[in-house]
Amino acid sequence: MPPTLTTIRRAATFVGRLLGRTPDQSLYRATPPTTVFLLSFPRSGTSWIGSVLENFGAPFIYYGELLAFLSEAPGLGVLTRRYRGFRFRYLQYFIAQRRGWKPLVFERSGLSLARVMQIMAQQAGINVVKIFPGHISDDDLETLFRDFSPHVVFLRRNHMDRLTSLKAAGLTGNWQNAKYTGPEVSIDDADLHRFTVEYEAWYRQQKAICLSLGLTVTDVAYEDLLDERNLHDLLGEMAHGQITFRPDQSLSSSLSKQRERNSRPEYEFAEWTPESSS
Repeated sequence: MPPTLTTIRRAATFVGRLLGRTPDQSLYRATPPTTVFLLSFPRSGTSWIGSVLENFGAPFIYYGELLAFLSEAPGLGVLTRRYRGFRFRYLQYFIAQRRGWKPLVFERSGLSLARVMQIMAQQAGINVVKIFPGHISDDDLETLFRDFSPHVVFLRRNHMDRLTSLKAAGLTGNWQNAKYTGPEVSIDDADLHRFTVEYEAWYRQQKAICLSLGLTVTDVAYEDLLDERNLHDLLGEMAHGQITFRPDQSLSSSLSKQRERNSRPEYEFAEWTPESSS
């Protein structure tokens, strides 16, 4: 089956970023360098948030799942320009990750995690990178918290909702921007319990570390972001008030598409309630 025009354009954009194409730097000069960690679990809405940031543009520079070798985001261009040898090693692991779909450890790639973060910390604009458990070790994540003092955004989602989405993605092989259609998904109570316990433990541990270090923490539910006012508020917090929404930057279209993806009458989900972790 020949590649579609969309696939060709996406590949061309990715290659351009690997060769060092970056967003227009003049748009970022007035914004002091800021690092934001978007911490979450797979199937929690992070790909959608990433597309919002990427389409919004300045002052955001999005790096995606850089630490899992799955990113095709604009931030790649920043790193390939300023980190000699980055593009070749990253491409090697990017291909291996896509072929195997097994977690590859960033620290074992030969790339320096500290160097990557230093580049982000010096780059004008709001530099946002996505981090899942397993992308890097918990010890290394705590070191990044201490050394770079990022603004940390915890993005959470209804446990039943996320587990169903994860299982559906595994069955279909569609891991990004997947609709809730296709094979029937069954949820075992024991699986849901284990899934929830693992999530809660990691979440509480990381949030406690962030608060103990005095980091800026934003704790938000994916479901709440489907309200445009809440999404505006999140972007404003991430940019520390350094953005102004223009009339042509309405997020309504993106929100409408995301709500459509989440229309799933064949499933019943429990109401999401914030965990007691304040």
